[in-house]
Formats: sequence, C-alpha cells, structure tokens
Amino acid sequence: MRILVTGSKGNIGVELVKYLQNKGHDVLCIDILQKYRENYILCDILNLIDAEKDIQDFKPEVVYHLAAMVSRVTCEKSISMASSVNITGWYQHSICNNRCLNFCVAIYKSDMLDLGGFDERYGWGHSYGDDDFILRVRRKNMNIIQIDNPYVLHQKHDSMAWIPPSNNLHGQKLYEYVRDNELGYKIKNSFLSL
Repeated sequence: MRILVTGSKGNIGVELVKYLQNKGHDVLCIDILQKYRENYILCDILNLIDAEKDIQDFKPEVVYHLAAMVSRVTCEKSISMASSVNITGWYQHSICNNRCLNFCVAIYKSDMLDLGGFDERYGWGHSYGDDDFILRVRRKNMNIIQIDNPYVLHQKHDSMAWIPPSNNLHGQKLYEYVRDNELGYKIKNSFLSL
C-alpha cells in the first residue's frame, strides 16, 4: 500500500514509518526537518506547493497526518501558526483530504440560478454552508474540479472569530436536516430573485 506520512521525523512519525516499512508498505515521508533520505520531501505543511508534484505522482492510498507543533511554549508564543499547523493543516486537499471545503467557486450563472445559489439559512453561521452547496452540486451531477493552490483575493472579508459557537451547532443541525429531508438540489433563495 502507498502511504504518505506528514511529520515523519516526529516522535510518533519515526516509529510509524519504521513499522509501516517493516510491514512492506511503500512510504513517502514529509517533514520540515532538513534530514534528507530516500522517499523524503522537505516541506512546510502550510505550503504544499513544494511537494505537490511528488504527492500526485506517488498517489497515496492512505495519509497519516502527524505534522504538528508540539511545544506548549512555542504554541503559546505563536498561536496563529500553531492553529494553522495543528488544527487547519490539510483541512482541504484534493488528494490527501478531499472534502470540498473552503472553496472559491467558478460557476456558470445559469447553473448557480438552477441550484438556487448559496442557502441563506447558513448566513449567520460559519459552518456547513460548504457541505450543503457541494451536496446540491453532486445531486445535480455537476462536475467538480479542484485546484489545491489557487490564488484568491478576498476584499472586505471579516474574520469569523466573532461568530458564537452556537451558530456552528445551528449550522450542523440545519445541514443534517437538509441532507436527510430535502432530497432535491434546488433551493429558493430570495437574494437571487431580486
């Protein structure tokens, strides 16, 4: 089996790589430490462009994502970096974690109108609107093409930090209801009817 291990030089990664190789698996390692060896990619997990071609050529069947900042002191001194590495990491990647989340969409106006646009019911939250939109796109059998390293400029985009956690729970419950009870792909969206 072809297995990709991020954080391969960490305490867990080193032992896992040895174990997997002893079991006969083909292992590709990624880490930020400069210790070259065969089947090793030196790469920052937050900037995968250096590893993109190698990952695509390797075609991993399984990914162990162990890359992390582990020092409490370092994490407290660099909270945003620790959050990006330890929490976000590969939140969305077409090969390693393909969930169709956090996307920028390019779509024909006719298809957007046919889908009903983005569901306004998710407007006050910050989660599950992506899930809902992709669910409707898939139900319509539209093609989804993913680009892992796009350049997107957001203008006048506020931080989501102010949104209370209760809205996330609302979004989750709404998505579960929509997924299980609204079997079509089109929604009625008052914004698009202006």
